[in-house]
Amino acid sequence: MTDTHLDQTHNGQSLEVQPGDSIEIRLPENPSTGYQWELDPGLEPALRLVSTGYSANQQTGFGGGGERIFYLKALEPGQVDIEIELKRPWGGEVKDRFRIRVQIGND
Repeated sequence: MTDTHLDQTHNGQSLEVQPGDSIEIRLPENPSTGYQWELDPGLEPALRLVSTGYSANQQTGFGGGGERIFYLKALEPGQVDIEIELKRPWGGEVKDRFRIRVQIGND
């Protein structure tokens, strides 16, 4: 099993993993603006969202932003397009997008 760590520099790329591998995606977020990263739910059965969380940047203080972290697990062979949008939950405007194509293979 392998852990793959991704950030905004991987936007638009492709990734190959194996069943059982973990994927961690870290994207900059500042909740005080109202914008939050939201993961498109259409991942299963090949990928599963294990958890998501927010880590504040301790150096910038309150309102300084941080990172939204998504932890995913590859479950079975297939191809999945992960799409995550930065938007306000109450509004439809999308400020940014993160996309990556994941190919889950068979060793």
